[in-house]
Order: sequence, then C-alpha cells, then structure tokens
Amino acid sequence: MKTYTVEEIREAVNIVIGDDGRRSDEVIDVLETDVKQNTKDYLNRKVEEEEDPSCKPQAASACDNLAI
Repeated sequence: MKTYTVEEIREAVNIVIGDDGRRSDEVIDVLETDVKQNTKDYLNRKVEEEEDPSCKPQAASACDNLAI
C-alpha cells in the first residue's frame, strides 16, 4: 500500500476543492485523531489479552450470529 506524507495529503485536498488550506487542516486532524485512537484501542486490547487469555476473540461458528 502506498503511503502519503501530510504535505501530499494537504496539497491534494487543496487542489481538489480549491481551498486555502482550512479544509486540508481539518482532514489531517481527522486522520491523526482516528489513527491515534485506533492505535490506543488496539494496544489496550492486546494488553487485556495478555493479562486474561479468555479475552481473546474466538472463531465464530457460521450460525452464531444469525437473526431469526
């Protein structure tokens, strides 16, 4: 997967919507917030799994989540 720098993302947003930079700053803020929160959530799950192995997700049966 290709990765982009903050500067490349800002420039692309500014070109696409013809903005002065305010919207691109908002896009960067959202990306940074979501990545940070997702990383924290992931690390917290890993710590819980190490402390209590019963917290590890189990493979679901094909019938486990059927709505009847």
